[in-house]
Amino acid sequence: MVKRMVADEPRPRGEQEVRKAVLAAAAALFADKGTAATSVREIAGAAGVNHGLIHRHFGTKRQLVRAVHDHLAEGLAATGPFHEASLESALQAFHSLEAHRSYWIVLTRATLDGELDDVLASDLAGAHRIVETLRAALPDSPTIDAADLVAMAFSFSLGWLLLRDFIQAATGAGDDVPERWFAAMAALLTSEGASRARA
Repeated sequence: MVKRMVADEPRPRGEQEVRKAVLAAAAALFADKGTAATSVREIAGAAGVNHGLIHRHFGTKRQLVRAVHDHLAEGLAATGPFHEASLESALQAFHSLEAHRSYWIVLTRATLDGELDDVLASDLAGAHRIVETLRAALPDSPTIDAADLVAMAFSFSLGWLLLRDFIQAATGAGDDVPERWFAAMAALLTSEGASRARA
């Protein structure tokens, strides 16, 4: 549940304070309830601002959803995940994603609410950069394309983050599954590169 602003807390003043408070409150509410079930008035109440200020600074609710996801995506991108095609970099990217819980929860809720188009643009550049980083490190004509490898990494990462408790209860898997999965992918790529070099 998102904490409501109490009466004795100072209200945000000025555009920057208002924007910061609204983005934080909206991100928390979107993660908690989803974008579709959250009203602008609820966000205003949690941020401690008049709902008219949200329309003034962000426009429509759809534009606010986009701004929130842009804000969360920027926070994740600032960690510089997957800057090189290595196991260490892949694990760093996974743990950066894991640490930015609001980002992947809001992304998932937007997808389930049928509002993926409102948030997708924030992620395209970063995803394309990851694909190109991996593609540059793969041998010519690899068995599996870089885009497919990144798709599998996204599928594993988001699946693990969202369903970890179920997966562990159902399979008895330990906490080191991400490290083992990415290590297996790295070994696969290394062995493929070595076998092609010998050919």
